[in-house]
Amino acid sequence: MNSSKGPSSAGAPARRAPARELAPATGRARRLMHQATAFTGCLRLGRERPVIKVVADQHGSPTSAADIADTLLRMTRRMLAPDAPCGIWHFVNAGEATWHDLAEMVLADLYAHEGKRPILQAIATTDYPTPAARPPYSRLDTSSLTRDFGVIPRHWQDAVADILGQINHIDAMAGKQDEEGIS
Repeated sequence: MNSSKGPSSAGAPARRAPARELAPATGRARRLMHQATAFTGCLRLGRERPVIKVVADQHGSPTSAADIADTLLRMTRRMLAPDAPCGIWHFVNAGEATWHDLAEMVLADLYAHEGKRPILQAIATTDYPTPAARPPYSRLDTSSLTRDFGVIPRHWQDAVADILGQINHIDAMAGKQDEEGIS
C-alpha cells in the first residue's frame, strides 16, 4: 500500500475529502459602515461642536455593510457548487481613505443644505488615544475574491454616496410626515 494515498478498501483508490471540507471559507472586512455609524456620528458631533478632530494618518477602505452582504450572498451561491473554491478572501470597497477623508465627504453632504458646517481638524493617531492599537495602513487585497467569485468591489466614495442618499431620503420622508402631521 502506498502510504502517501492513505488506506483504501478493495483496491479502490483512497477517497480524499474535498478541499473545502478541509479548509472552510473565511472572509475578512474592515471599516464597516452603514447609515447608523460614521454618518450619524458626524452629524451629531457637528451639531454639538464647532470643531471636530478626526484621525488623518490611518489609511484603509471604508466598506459598505450592504456591499458585504451582497458579496456574501454571491459567494454563498458559488460555494454550493461541487468545484467551489476554498480559502480566505478579503472584502473592502475599492480605493483608500483616512478617517478624515471619510468625515470630510460625509460632512460635505450632510451640511450641504444646513447653515454653518463644523470645522474638521486633521489629527494624528497619537492625538486620539484608544484602548486598541490601530494600524496606520489596513487596506485589504481583494484580488482573490475577484479571481474566485468575479466580485469587483465598487469605490468607497460610491458606497458612501448611496448611504448618504438613503439618509437624505429618510430625512426628507420624516420632514414630509412632520408637514402632514403624521407621527
